[in-house]
Amino acid sequence: MGVAVFGGSFDPLHIGHLHVAESARGISWVDTVYFVPAGRPPHKRLSGSADSRTRLAIIHACIAERPYLDVLDWELSHTEPSYTFPTIERIRRETPDQEPVGLIVGTDLLQDFASWHNWEALLSMVTLLLTRHPTGDDPRSFLTEDYLKSVPAALRAGIQSAVVIDHVPLPVSSTVIRSRIQQGLNVRDLVPPAAWQIIQHRRLYGL
Repeated sequence: MGVAVFGGSFDPLHIGHLHVAESARGISWVDTVYFVPAGRPPHKRLSGSADSRTRLAIIHACIAERPYLDVLDWELSHTEPSYTFPTIERIRRETPDQEPVGLIVGTDLLQDFASWHNWEALLSMVTLLLTRHPTGDDPRSFLTEDYLKSVPAALRAGIQSAVVIDHVPLPVSSTVIRSRIQQGLNVRDLVPPAAWQIIQHRRLYGL
């Protein structure tokens, strides 16, 4: 068996995140899915009002009754930008050589993978697990032939050998949730009950 790694800001964790994680376990060799909340993501600025420990608390609360989901807080103590490579390198060291490590990659990040820190070494340690395009299709079907010809051979091979997670894409994002809360709109169906309880109790996101 192996593990899948799901990184992101999770600001806040929502039903779409849980749906992807649960669906990733449908892959025959995935035994555990690790959420890895970023301290300072290099590709975007955190715009929510939840600090790192609150984001971590929300994840813990939402997966408390799902023993096959776990969370790693390794990146939250970093003052420098969070990169995926050191996290995967550590997981790979702590995982038996024969057990695969999957990296969950969203459709929006697939084309930019070659810009990731140490992407080639990272790719050598993982199998890419791709979330589906918002249409529900294999995200690779939206990559043009010219794009595939333009990327390094290692990335092209990694994309071609990737596994697509069998899930139904949910039209929800943390950005939308934060915006709706600020506008006084309902989000209770968009976040797990445990997350909503913490958001209410701590008056997060302009509540």
